Amino acid sequence: MEAGKRVMDTITRFLEKKLKLKVNKEKSCVTHVAQRKFLGYRIYHGGKLTIAPQSIKRFKEKILEKTKRRIAKPLEEIAKELTPLLRGWVNYSQHIEGGQILSELDGWIRRRLRAIKLQQLKSPWTIVKFLQEQGVTSETSWKMAKSGKGKWRLARTAGAQRGMRNKWLEMQGYTPLRKLWEELTGNLEETAVYGTVRTVV
Repeated sequence: MEAGKRVMDTITRFLEKKLKLKVNKEKSCVTHVAQRKFLGYRIYHGGKLTIAPQSIKRFKEKILEKTKRRIAKPLEEIAKELTPLLRGWVNYSQHIEGGQILSELDGWIRRRLRAIKLQQLKSPWTIVKFLQEQGVTSETSWKMAKSGKGKWRLARTAGAQRGMRNKWLEMQGYTPLRKLWEELTGNLEETAVYGTVRTVV
């Protein structure tokens, strides 16, 4: 670490005195590479890239802004309006190593969309009717409809996931981050036994 600080001091003097450039002291430091973000990424051993936590936090804030449950829009419209944001973020983050983080974010966004749909259904009767139309049993539908849990918690239940499966959400206009990343990079994770591996949330 001390050697790194000496190198940084030498480089800083060269940039400021020789090239007359200003070094931002707040953004410059000597630390382990995995503890810092660079252009939205974190770099790990072997040069592998992952998305920095700060970048994920900002991305989620943008999703929250676009999926406020008080927005009076059909779910289809809300889901489709996410696509430019999702595509732009994947384009920027395409160099990551593996798509697991994208699968996790997909799960979080799907939960947001399921919560919105439950909020839009409003009454227990409409919730039951909708879930039964999607193949959920009467018992499970009524259990969900009469639950005192909030819509965000209900959106994670097995009944909500069966009633609004991943494929159903895609039919409403949601394009998964993982799918966009695979299409952009051709980076499908495969195994000899199971074929393409996809996380279902």
